[in-house]
Amino acid sequence: MKKFLTTLGISIFILFNSFSQVDSTFTKQYVDEPLSDIIVDVENHFNVDVVNSDIPINQLLISTNFEEATFGQVLRYILDGTGYFFMELNNQFFIFESSFYSKEILDLVHANYTNAEFDILGKQSGKFNSVEVGRKEVVISGQVMQSSNDQPIQGVTIKNTSYNEGTLSDVLGNFKIKGFLGENNLVINSYGFASENLSLNLNNDTTLTIDLNSDVITFDEVVVTGNNAQEKVDRPQGGLEKISIRQIKELPTFLGEVDVVKSIISLPGVNTVGEGSSGFNVRGGNVDENLILFDGIPIFNSSHLFGFFSIFNSESIESFDLHKGGFSARYGGRSSSVLDVEGRKGSFTDRSLSGSLGLISTKVSLDGPVIKDKLAARINFRRAYTSLIKTFVNNPEIENKEAGFYDLNVKLDAKFENSSLSFSGLLSGDTYQFLEDTTSRVQNTGASLIYRNYALSNLSFLVKSSYSKYSNGISNPDTRIGFDYESNIEHTDLAAEVIYDISSSSYVEVGIQSILYRLNLGELVPNTEGAFNSSDAGKERALHNSAFIDYGGKLFDKLNYSLGLRYNYFLNIGPTTIYEYQENQLPYKNVSDSTSISGNSVYNTYSGLEPRVSLSYSINKKSSVKFGYNLTNQYINLISNSVAISPVSYWKLSDSYIKPRITNQVSLGYFLNMDIFNFQVEPFYKWQTNLLEYRAGSQVFINESLERDLLLADGYSYGSEFKLEKSGRLNGWLSYTYSRTLRRIISNVNESVAGEIFPANFDSPHNFNAVVNYKVSKRISISSNFQYRSGRPFTIPESIFEYQGTVYANFSKRNDGRIPDYHRLDLSMTLKSNLKKTSKFKGEWNFSLYNVYARRNPFTIFYGTVGDGRLPQAYKLSVLGSMFPSVGYNFTLK
Repeated sequence: MKKFLTTLGISIFILFNSFSQVDSTFTKQYVDEPLSDIIVDVENHFNVDVVNSDIPINQLLISTNFEEATFGQVLRYILDGTGYFFMELNNQFFIFESSFYSKEILDLVHANYTNAEFDILGKQSGKFNSVEVGRKEVVISGQVMQSSNDQPIQGVTIKNTSYNEGTLSDVLGNFKIKGFLGENNLVINSYGFASENLSLNLNNDTTLTIDLNSDVITFDEVVVTGNNAQEKVDRPQGGLEKISIRQIKELPTFLGEVDVVKSIISLPGVNTVGEGSSGFNVRGGNVDENLILFDGIPIFNSSHLFGFFSIFNSESIESFDLHKGGFSARYGGRSSSVLDVEGRKGSFTDRSLSGSLGLISTKVSLDGPVIKDKLAARINFRRAYTSLIKTFVNNPEIENKEAGFYDLNVKLDAKFENSSLSFSGLLSGDTYQFLEDTTSRVQNTGASLIYRNYALSNLSFLVKSSYSKYSNGISNPDTRIGFDYESNIEHTDLAAEVIYDISSSSYVEVGIQSILYRLNLGELVPNTEGAFNSSDAGKERALHNSAFIDYGGKLFDKLNYSLGLRYNYFLNIGPTTIYEYQENQLPYKNVSDSTSISGNSVYNTYSGLEPRVSLSYSINKKSSVKFGYNLTNQYINLISNSVAISPVSYWKLSDSYIKPRITNQVSLGYFLNMDIFNFQVEPFYKWQTNLLEYRAGSQVFINESLERDLLLADGYSYGSEFKLEKSGRLNGWLSYTYSRTLRRIISNVNESVAGEIFPANFDSPHNFNAVVNYKVSKRISISSNFQYRSGRPFTIPESIFEYQGTVYANFSKRNDGRIPDYHRLDLSMTLKSNLKKTSKFKGEWNFSLYNVYARRNPFTIFYGTVGDGRLPQAYKLSVLGSMFPSVGYNFTLK
């Protein structure tokens, strides 16, 4: 035993006489006395020899009152909180520095005692069972990487379960967490990756590189949500939903197509106006209020074929985050939500070919290293053929019409010693012919380049640039009345961000961004010269500069916080024509003059601050209360006087007449983690100004003075979201949202409209979703998805009147009626083969039933012509009124 202790270090222990020789008590009061003097008094009183010259804690000042204290009580008190502990061994007392605390020491001590004696010794020594109190802190830092391609992983949960400390990895995979000398246990979890447990015996600060393996073909893949349940409780942001592509693939599909946008509609607070509609609504926001990013590329239309399919190929996606409120100050430009989609990276080591064959589309993916361990690539292509839809829709009017789409995604990743470079590109196009001799086209083009540097342990930065263009058009080849129409929006940006870790529990992030917008509001050109005159709604340009700062961390082990501030400076740039009006409030009527702005002249500016606050208070280890507030300014608007995005919808910048949309949102939520269950409830309230509504009979197509057909409105939304989630073999979630979205016209118009409060076109008070997945075996899984939502509002005719021999309908207040409620049930089953990880070929079959009971859900209500002295006849339009079966086969070849 003496040999062992000598190896540990003779200078750090102190030998006392045996405890049996010390049978007296000690009484004395000290006020700011050096610890070394107290030890001398203890030596003299108990007749022991303490060798303490090498102990640095001797200079501590202590104030206390010992009254009939035993030797053990005195020793426990003076060592408490110093980083030292003591224990009795063979009738001798030893003082150890905490860095020498180890399991081996306890094993040696335990060998000299029976279990009962060892338990008594633990109570006497007071330190060796748990040396957390007063232990010297250390910093555990490092980076989390994907084992397959050595790419950093963002948002990984790292928790030191020994001391209830937790943190998340940043965009570069870096993390810092507090630890203590001695034993530390780290648990690492991330969506789509197998969990890791690390046991560390530390005597100083340490740096780690943690490699996570993809979580494939195991039972654990269905409990990916449960792995991150504690993260939902700990993180300060409320209104944040994280879903991996593996969870999305378990949901029932429409004609075999895995759909990101349809999956988020099953989450609380998210809604859509119906099947066959592009976009989605979040917490009472319009479809244009969602910032959608794919690897940093802004997406202006997230759907193919009017919303039947998502623009995101499931094979090109790793995961996504949906921020419904309290989002970071790094995000700007939209009012309601941020959908941040991370593209799937290529492997630096292994090549593979994968694909899928379905009734409506074919997918092919190539993945592998270009330069092994240095440059990886992934290419995804999808082509859809939609003839099957016409079979189920059974509408003779579209029997000879064509529709289809394609998309191509390319991703390159290069890694260096302390940095990485990533390129992502996308190209997609839609062509559909729903009217005789008229073809509609939609195209998305985008690319991003992101450089990350993490050479310093506590400082990292990135520089990124992106380009995105969305265009839509209509063509008619008729030689007499044929035409070509197109509108588009281009987005080019450059940004830089720096993240500095102040400590293991706090950070600061700063960044700048500059965006150049170029818009074509619509141009109509005849195919035949002289058929009719060309029309041009004009072109617009603007520069949107911004800077932000985010500061976050933890206080008192209970309060997690994220505080942010974003500053915007928006400039309208020529050339353009500005019309001047006699009136000074929307809607403008009489043009008095016009001014031409040429070149790069700035003719209008806006600026504003956007504060962001997210707080989370831990009630206990399993539950927390969260508060969030954010203010946003939105400088672009989607112009469409229909409930959904149409072929003639287009984007419009804020200008001298159309002011930025200002949105305030506040939320308060409760989050509870109950192991396999977790529950959340989050009420919210949102109020908005400078919203755009449309005059009755407004003309928005090719309108160079659009402000004359717009109404200004205020709006507010309120509601509460509920979600109960379960992990395990039977997993899924139940979500319910009650919300209202109301508008109030404030423009200077006739008294029947001014001040009118009415529900927005997408107001839906009740939304319920049930998603259930069950693993029958390792090969077979089944899932179901049920959706219910209240019917959306519409305006109904309530009477008729005759004027100069013509009968007209007199309509009720705006959006005073509602279409019937919507509900639908979907089912699917997946059969997997070749489950061995060593197998080079893997495949799976997917069978789905969409709209199982063939519900003819109404998309809208419209009315026929007025006649015979009767009110117009109402008609219900159902886009999909049949059950849609599908089968698909997915494979991977390595």
